[in-house]
Amino acid sequence: MDAKDEHTDQAEHAERAEHAGHAEHAEHAGHHPERAEPPENVEPPGRCGPGPAVRSYTAGRFTVVELYGEIDLLAAGHIRECTDAATAPQGARVIVDLRPATFIDCAALGLLCRARRRALDRGGSIDLVCTRALHLRMLRVTGLDGYFPSSSTVAEISA
Repeated sequence: MDAKDEHTDQAEHAERAEHAGHAEHAEHAGHHPERAEPPENVEPPGRCGPGPAVRSYTAGRFTVVELYGEIDLLAAGHIRECTDAATAPQGARVIVDLRPATFIDCAALGLLCRARRRALDRGGSIDLVCTRALHLRMLRVTGLDGYFPSSSTVAEISA
């Protein structure tokens, strides 16, 4: 086997391993042991589209947008549609629930900033539900923690 074939074999092996990791992640995508179920007084959940990374529902006067799994550049477009819909009404009160999110990157932070700006421009508000230490640290390190009121449950905000 020459060096070119060996390099190709290594690349194929890495690609198979990456796909296997995503398959394992997909198996557990619906399981969120630390996430409490939405309160009983909510309307049935609705999807903003075909993507698996987000769902929304109403809790009292609030629109709750739950972000699931890995929130990165790949998921950003679909999530932007949902956060734009949630922040579109005048005076919208939005809660973004990050508890089901296993990973957030700068694209996710950009989406949060965009949603905040849209809500405030329309006389609304946006709050976060965030309990993961890594996500809280990311918000703190970037200085965004001061811009997003945060709680550990949807019920704390929507009460």
